Order: sequence, then C-alpha cells, then structure tokens
Amino acid sequence: MWALSFLIGNLLPIEVNSYDPMGSEDIWIFTFSVLGVILFCVWMYHLTIYNNEDHYGRYSKFDDIKFLAVFMIGINLLMSFSYPMQLRMKTRLSNVLTDKELAEQYNTLNLSHKYLTRDINDFQYCGYDIHKQLSYNDIKNDTNAYRDEREIRDLSKYKNFKAYYPGVNDFEDFNFSTILFGKSLTDSNKAFDELLLSAQQIETYYQNHTSDRDIIENINKTLSLSVQYGNTISYSSQDYLINYQNRPNACLDYMPSYSFLPENDENDIIADINIPVNFMDNIYDAKFKRTHLLSNGYLIFAFYFSFIFSLLMILFRNNRWQHYLVTAVSFILIGIILSIFSMLLFGNSFGNAFPTLVLLTWLTGTVIAVRYYFNNAKYNVVGVVCSNLLFITLPFFPFIFGLYLHEVWGLYKCEYINITMPTAQEIYECDVNRILFEQLCTWTQILGIAFFVIVALPLFKQHYIKQKALPKEK
Repeated sequence: MWALSFLIGNLLPIEVNSYDPMGSEDIWIFTFSVLGVILFCVWMYHLTIYNNEDHYGRYSKFDDIKFLAVFMIGINLLMSFSYPMQLRMKTRLSNVLTDKELAEQYNTLNLSHKYLTRDINDFQYCGYDIHKQLSYNDIKNDTNAYRDEREIRDLSKYKNFKAYYPGVNDFEDFNFSTILFGKSLTDSNKAFDELLLSAQQIETYYQNHTSDRDIIENINKTLSLSVQYGNTISYSSQDYLINYQNRPNACLDYMPSYSFLPENDENDIIADINIPVNFMDNIYDAKFKRTHLLSNGYLIFAFYFSFIFSLLMILFRNNRWQHYLVTAVSFILIGIILSIFSMLLFGNSFGNAFPTLVLLTWLTGTVIAVRYYFNNAKYNVVGVVCSNLLFITLPFFPFIFGLYLHEVWGLYKCEYINITMPTAQEIYECDVNRILFEQLCTWTQILGIAFFVIVALPLFKQHYIKQKALPKEK
C-alpha cells in the first residue's frame, strides 16, 4: 500500500499557481482513508471473534496492555497509507525552484514594494525618525482638526523594507514533536536566509537607486514575476512609476487615491499588482517547514485517536455486546440530561454548573464501580455500566479535572483589571500563570494515561474476566 501511495505521489499534478498546489491529493487521501477504515473493521471483527478468553479461558492480567500497544500501532499503520504520497508531493513542490531562485523572487518583491504599496502602515509616523520603534503611548496625542485622535503617517518615510519575508514558525502549544524529532524541524533554513537581502541592504539599495530607469527595472521584474505565476498585467511599469512619482510627500492619516491613467481607461485608479507571494510561500513551506504529519497537532491527534479507539475495542472484547451498547447510550444520555438540568436550575450560571454536575456524577459512578469491583458476587448491569464508564474516562480524568479547576475555580487563570492597559505586574503574572497552566495540562495528561496503562488496566482486566464467570442477576 505504501508503494502504491508513493507511485501516486509521483503521478499527481502539482499546481504551483494555486493557493493549494497539492490539492489533487485530497481525493486520494480520502480514498486511502476509506481503505484503512475497511481493513480496520475486518481486523477488529477477526480480533473480536477469535477471543482466547471466551473460547479457552486463557488470559493474563497484562494482556490488555499488549493489546493496547498492538491496536495503537495497527491503527497508526492503517492511517499511514497516504503518508508516502503526501511526502512525495511535498518533495516535488520543493524542487520546483532552487533555493537561490526562490530567494531572488523574495528579493525582487522587496526591491519594488516601495513603489507599488498602497498600505499607509508601510510608512513611519509623522515627526519621528524612520528607524524609531514607537508604542501606542508615543502617538496617542496626535489629533486632527476635530480633536480626534489619529495615526498620522509621513508618506516620504517608507520603512517596511522586509515586506515579504518567509519562514515565520508555527505556534507551538506542546513540545511533543520537538521531543521526538528535534527542534531544528521548526527552524528556517540558515543557508536560505543568507540569500535574502536584509532590511539594511534593501534600504541602502533604495537610497542608491533613485533614477527612473532603476525604478522601472525593479517594477518590471515584479510584473514579470506576477506573470510567471499566471497573473494578468493590465498596466505598464511606466503607469506605476507615474503613480509613485505623484505620491504626495506629506503627513496624512489616509492613503490618497491618486491616479494618472490613459484617458480611455474606465478605472478610477490603477489596479494593484497581484503579488504571487502566497504561491512562493507554498514552495518555501515545502522546502523548509515541517510536514503537517510531524506537527504537534497531528501527532497528538494520531496518538489520542488510536488510544481512544483501542480502549473502545478492548472494552468491547471484555463485555457482552448488549451492555457495551447500554454503556454507549448511557454516556450520551447522561450528558444530555445534565445539560438540560443545568440550564433549568441554574440559568445564567449554567457555564459553571454543568462541569460541576458532571464531576459529581462521575464521582457517584466511580463509587458504584469501586463497590461493584470489591463486592461482585453477582453480575450487575448497573455495576457493569459504571465500570465501563470509569474505564473510558479514567485516563483523561486528571486532565479534565485540571481544566475544571482552571475554568471554574480560577487556578492559574489570567485576568486584567483594565484589559486595554494592563500593568507590567499583571502581564508578568499572566505569563507565569500561562506557563504553569500549560505544564499542568501536559503533566495531567502524561500522568493520567501512565497510571491507567500501568496500574488500572491490569486491574480492569481481572475485573472483566471475573465478570464473565459470574451468575446473571435475577
């Protein structure tokens, strides 16, 4: 299956002039997913039918730990059918341009952006040096004729010399993939960065190349680059030059609508050039950024998806199918009933009442399950259902309880007295609380799952095997 996936990855078209250049792989990802689901169902049916404990009474209290490992590995292998295709498509897209060619395209856009921009934020605030870094407090006293506060920009002081720059790293919520695959996977390529012109080099270039010929040459390069990526150009570089030359060198709080078009042109202003930076970013991402298959979000999804489905299959193997269905229905009905009960009784306080009621219900079910564990002379449906609910929820309870303390009781919660102007102490305390909360989430997940697998799973195994030998409750 991997060989077929790799072959398809070599044959599918790549649309460079598209916001989704590898969009042709989507239907094949779906196809491989369907095949994986079919094989998963066949595999689960075989494992459920051929059950040593049911047929021969052979078991070990550590069997479910082994099954959990086998199930998780098997599910992830079934999910991996499309991985070779996706990785091959990414490699092909990265080879569309060399590193040098891609860097030159970014440099081309930056060397002409000053002449083409229509964004007033690309200019410095009026009355300040072009390199001065300003805060809100530095500019809030500027007012217009009506005494309204405004941000006044000096259109003679262009400052956005790195308007187009690739390689902004993805935001990382967890360190899961960093631990497994190394931090370098999220770092931009240093050799490529050296090919890009720095802001100082671009500023110096603008200072030394002010003739009409130099400006037209740079605009022409950008126009050619836009055409290369499939865009249509309606105006010449001379039209854009005239617009730039007639830009007022004045302090304004808006970008003027200036235009010097041919008399027979129906447009009011000259059209913006469709800059192909998004297409270039796609190529950059394919070259240097981590594939989404190794992203934190996907790795965590793959782990929990395989873990939860494995638990459901282990639970199915250890139960009569009727009581398995009763457990599923009970799980859904409890949530619905508690939601309705919370809204009817607590009204506006529903947000805090619902998780509290869920916690109390969980504790009640846990007490029933524990009592049934130590006093199960007869097969009891209520005890079985509570045991099943505890089995499914126990590995996640520490994490959910941590979220409950955070949301309801304010543990490690961040709040500003004045959200528009927080004090330095409030900002510091919020940063500390955010770090502590992230650590709380990480460790409650790790410890909860570790305790369940090492301690609880063998105990549940003994409990379920004993259940099958108990006489039914009359």
